Amino acid sequence: MIRVCPTCGTALQPLQKQCSVCHTVINSVSKQSVTATYDALKTSLKLVSLKSRNITVFLHILFGFFGLGFFYLQFYLLGLFQFLITLTILTISFLWFNHLFYYMVAGFLFLQLLIGLYYRVAMDAKDARKELLK
Repeated sequence: MIRVCPTCGTALQPLQKQCSVCHTVINSVSKQSVTATYDALKTSLKLVSLKSRNITVFLHILFGFFGLGFFYLQFYLLGLFQFLITLTILTISFLWFNHLFYYMVAGFLFLQLLIGLYYRVAMDAKDARKELLK
């Protein structure tokens, strides 16, 4: 007999007060059978998103200027905001073309590179549904 979480059926350590999977607070110290509270057919353990970390990095570095990386991760407002900023920068560059434009574009591309590298390196990178990237 081992201690299990009454909600999700995860095995617990002897002195563990909270389930590490569903964060249920464990009040009782009683031991239960694993099969008594855990039903594999009813439990959905969808922890990892179907979205790829590599595709996210690719979209942010190459097409992040237009917000495609955020659209891919379903952060639609961020993607739209980034697209509008891009349109604004391009419009200003056609109306008042000067050297400041080059610095704005270089800074914006550098920011996209940093965002792409974050999604490549961070192990806890999640999409809009709070699911980890694979």
